[in-house]
Amino acid sequence: MPAIPGYEVLGELGRGGMGVVFKARDTRLKRLVALKMIRGTPDPRDLARFRAEAEAVARLQHPNVIQIHEIGDHDGQPYFSLEFVEGGSLDRFIKGTPQPPRESAVLIRTLALAMQVAHDAGIVHRDLKPANIMMAGGREKPWWESVAKVGDFGLAKRLDDDSGQTRHGAPMGTPSYMAPEQASGDIEAIGPWSDVWALGAILYELITGRPPFKGQTVWDTIAQVRDQDPVAPTRLNNRCPRDLEVITLKCLQKRPKDRYESARGLADDLQSWLDGRPIQARPAGRIERTIKWARRSPFQAAALAAAAACVVAVGVALYAQMRSAQATADLANSELKEQKRKDGARDHLNELYSRAETGAAAAPKDRAGWVAVEANAHAALDLVKDEPSLADSPLLEPARRLQAQAEGRIADARDRDAARGRLPQFHKSYAEAVFHGTLYTGLDLIENIDRARKGAAEGLTLFGVTPDNDGPPQVDPRFFEPVEAQAVAADCYELLLIDAQALAQPRVGEPAGEWRRRLHEALGRLDRADRLGVAPKTHSGLSLR
Repeated sequence: MPAIPGYEVLGELGRGGMGVVFKARDTRLKRLVALKMIRGTPDPRDLARFRAEAEAVARLQHPNVIQIHEIGDHDGQPYFSLEFVEGGSLDRFIKGTPQPPRESAVLIRTLALAMQVAHDAGIVHRDLKPANIMMAGGREKPWWESVAKVGDFGLAKRLDDDSGQTRHGAPMGTPSYMAPEQASGDIEAIGPWSDVWALGAILYELITGRPPFKGQTVWDTIAQVRDQDPVAPTRLNNRCPRDLEVITLKCLQKRPKDRYESARGLADDLQSWLDGRPIQARPAGRIERTIKWARRSPFQAAALAAAAACVVAVGVALYAQMRSAQATADLANSELKEQKRKDGARDHLNELYSRAETGAAAAPKDRAGWVAVEANAHAALDLVKDEPSLADSPLLEPARRLQAQAEGRIADARDRDAARGRLPQFHKSYAEAVFHGTLYTGLDLIENIDRARKGAAEGLTLFGVTPDNDGPPQVDPRFFEPVEAQAVAADCYELLLIDAQALAQPRVGEPAGEWRRRLHEALGRLDRADRLGVAPKTHSGLSLR
């Protein structure tokens, strides 16, 4: 075991082509870390790649990217310590078994957003695969209950790096997950779209239990990546959702421009699928698949084209004979389709009207029930307007009547809510006027009078008992029981008495003429109370005098 000052090495976690990772304890901060070192004696290229990985990870601060703690060198041996993730890598959970589609989509969306942060920072991973996705959360529970973290940036490429380390032409990465441009050794063509391919390859393995390409040898796999299309996921797992298959295959398009424009674009489309919304990706049509096959197999395509030309020559002769019969069949088929469309529209109209009629027959007491009736009647009328064949439907007028009935009930419900909504404020104003009319509030006489009058005026106004309205309180009998209307009238009577008594109170230093004017106004309030035609309530609190 290596001896690195400040670390107690506990055991080996794993090794790759260049590096080895140990489980270690940071003796200074008392925490577990992953300690990564170069295996054996490093050459300059290994050192450059090791430093590039450390710099790449250090530039990324994201909860789904394994974080770097320290970069160091001991006796010429470089190392860096990383966040230790307990739980194992994703490949240990898959084990050749299709995983739940929804949880798989959530995972790839999470990884895509993490990679978008890397791409925005100018870093392409180039080696995304299940073995490099660590699941923080323990081995005992399902992987989708863990936090995914991207690790091993050993092949990461900086988009602004022109060093020789990124220009040699040998394929770098894991064949089953590397993009065609990566498998071809075209380093200059590698970019964020290459990571999008790898994310699609991981998603493919999650929903099918196997990677999209796997040959007998490394070179067989690379050839498949470059020249073959992956088997449709639904052929390997018939429970795979069709739209999730379309998203996966868009990631695995041979040409970068045919994939998602960015990792964020992939994440957004996965979110649309998770939300049940339409996705942006579209399945390749027959013509598009044919063109792709011809590009990959030009000689076979040329032979097939020659054979097709012969078939066409024979077919032209037969076509002339079949044309008349086909035209007749097409006409009959078109008429049948048109009739089916009209029948479908009529059935839909019947269904909408039936819903509206049933809802109205139930006589719902709440507004929501009538809103549903109106919506169905409205949809039925819109259907008639858009479909000429329904113009003479006997349901047209009944639907209009149902819509009008529903609109009336909705308006009634709205008016009822508004009318009854005045009661709480009325009771509050009434209580305010009565309370200050007692004079036992701790306030002086003038302030009691002003507050009593203010409460009385607010309460009376709510039900239309104002100086310019000589009628009874405006209590809509549709929305109030008779006993409620009588109670409101009685309270209005008492508020008029409170206002009259407040007006009649003399004030210190007030001119006699002003007092007489208020006495006259108070008499008007009493006359108004008398015209309400209600029996007065006895209230011991009316003590303004």
